[in-house]
Amino acid sequence: MTTSSVPAGWYPDPGGGSGQRYFDGTQWTEHRSDVPAHQGLSREQLAERLDAAVAEYIRYGGRVESHTAYHAVIVYENKPGPAAHILLGFLTLFTCGLFLIVWIIVAASASERRVTLRVDEFGNVTAS
Repeated sequence: MTTSSVPAGWYPDPGGGSGQRYFDGTQWTEHRSDVPAHQGLSREQLAERLDAAVAEYIRYGGRVESHTAYHAVIVYENKPGPAAHILLGFLTLFTCGLFLIVWIIVAASASERRVTLRVDEFGNVTAS
């Protein structure tokens, strides 16, 4: 089962009509409106806005987990780097293995935080 990252709402008719059609978050319904769909930015402009936001998140230590034209997931890892492991290794040797418990706790407490970026039809990038 897959879940949609697109929120429910009125969107341009995917069938090519001039009006709008309602998307309930999982599928297109039969509800239609004659109100013309507002044309926002082009696909290229939306992709550029999202790419600029992704670059900013990468600049602050994020890693791209997935990326499409309208959606990206950035991961921040909270884990000790190689220098910390070298230091913990020396402390473990110096204390005849007693510091190994601390090293295990530090390694086990590593975590990840994900930020989801979405760009709407007007070029607004939101993070959640």
